[in-house]
Amino acid sequence: MTQTVTTPAFAGTADEQQLAHELLRALQFQGQLFASGTPVRQPMAALAEYATARKLVTGDAASQVEAAVRANPAVFALETANEQVIVVTTREGISPLYHGEDLTHTFRTRLTEPTASVAPAVAAQVRPAPPNIHDNWYNEIIVPDDATDDDEPDTPSAMEELAAAYQAAVVEMPLDTAVSPAEAVAEADAELAEVEAAALDVSTPAGALERAISEDGRFVTFGPDYYLREQLESYGRNDTRRIREYLQERNEPLSDADILEDVYGKRRSDSDFAATCFSLDVHLAGENDFEFVGTAERRLWSVVGLPTVGTDRRKPNDIGQDYRTLVDYPTMLDTDAPDDEYVEHLLTYYEYEYGVLPLDGDLARFFPLPYARGQRSAIVTFEAPQHYLTFNVEIRFPTGNRGGFLTGFSTFFHENLVPGAFFTIERGDTPGTYRIQYLQVSAQERKLLVLDEKKGRFTFKPVTFYCATSDASLLSEQRLPRLAQMKPLDARDRRSTTKIVSTAFERGGENADGRLIAEYDDLFALSNIERPTSPEALRAVITANVDGFTEEDGLYYYTPTT
Repeated sequence: MTQTVTTPAFAGTADEQQLAHELLRALQFQGQLFASGTPVRQPMAALAEYATARKLVTGDAASQVEAAVRANPAVFALETANEQVIVVTTREGISPLYHGEDLTHTFRTRLTEPTASVAPAVAAQVRPAPPNIHDNWYNEIIVPDDATDDDEPDTPSAMEELAAAYQAAVVEMPLDTAVSPAEAVAEADAELAEVEAAALDVSTPAGALERAISEDGRFVTFGPDYYLREQLESYGRNDTRRIREYLQERNEPLSDADILEDVYGKRRSDSDFAATCFSLDVHLAGENDFEFVGTAERRLWSVVGLPTVGTDRRKPNDIGQDYRTLVDYPTMLDTDAPDDEYVEHLLTYYEYEYGVLPLDGDLARFFPLPYARGQRSAIVTFEAPQHYLTFNVEIRFPTGNRGGFLTGFSTFFHENLVPGAFFTIERGDTPGTYRIQYLQVSAQERKLLVLDEKKGRFTFKPVTFYCATSDASLLSEQRLPRLAQMKPLDARDRRSTTKIVSTAFERGGENADGRLIAEYDDLFALSNIERPTSPEALRAVITANVDGFTEEDGLYYYTPTT
């Protein structure tokens, strides 16, 4: 089949029209296999060389090519990339124009917009009385030819306005309309969050639909998904026993897909596999022995009797109570910022001792949210490629007056890092996996702070480590000699952020005319020895100008009370 390509009408002088025609033919030859409407690009400098080689111009080829291109904005568009001017057209010889996404009548917009509970009353329309016609209506009104109407301004016609808008769109076309993958993911997440928020508002159609389905016995829900009850498979007591025994045999949480494959011989390629997974999730959610510890990417299930993830030196509820500071002083972040591919963190003494990390700030945005209603925790997998290690980490979501945290890093921290070390966390190659890495350096030996549990006092112990650290956060004997033989705070004092910060001044501050003076980095490291203290909580205390705390010229002072 022969395809006919029409030649557009060119503008400019005769030479510019001829040159524009030849340039278009060259670009059409380049894009002869392109799809309709696909932009065809060539640098302006390359077209100038082409015109010179073909002897299409004489003299300054660059200026003549640019003049021919700019004289035909309906055929060519201009872009700038890497300090080069790019000429753009299409196989049809039409300048590619940017068309914004029209969301006026999309289903998502209509679904999430609130609707009024009562329709507004329509005002009664009164038919106007016909005007009286004057008896002299038949008299012709004669307007002189040279008369002008000064009351009406000389406005352009609608066609002229459209033509001007078209020319402006052609000449001032956006240079780059591409969207990066990170921006696309952030935009999709923002749209999903908007829909989820609308679903909680009963004044929106989405909220009314959510409420109607949740109250309808014909539907079953798990997480954000719904299924008709009659389309689901049923499971009995024997199924519950088989799944429990298999989880206990594997001794680790497993996903619904793994359970169906290993226990029931199902295949992921089955047409009803998604419905079968949903049926299993609904069944296990109703069993007391099972707990959902998955995410949207991996729906994991645990059972009573499996080994707990995390330290046995402190109960999870107590750690959550320690992290209450994250509830009282949350980190304020830009919600419009895209989700990064990795996060950096500086390890504190408390985090090192108990193998935990705060679910706050960048870390909170980096890890997934609860998938099911009432979910307390989730299990994710961490890889340490520098040491060929793989281990599970439990995400404890904040509840009530307890802050959120991640636990399960004890072995990795104690074998490879020290308090004050830098490390990064990035997403792994498969869903639900993450990589933790740090900068390895030559061997360093310091006397670092440790707690002698037998004597109940702090002391310093020689430690050799191979990780990059922050000197301001390294709790060494050289920097903080007064910490030796000091007793930890009792349980009551540890609950008070003010007491934690004042103790940090007493342990590391310098005496200045009856006041203790310290820098922020030292205070942050010392305040995180026995209880986690977020940067927001620390700044709120030392800048409040109460309880003896003051700030002067970037330094912080504390006046002890007698």
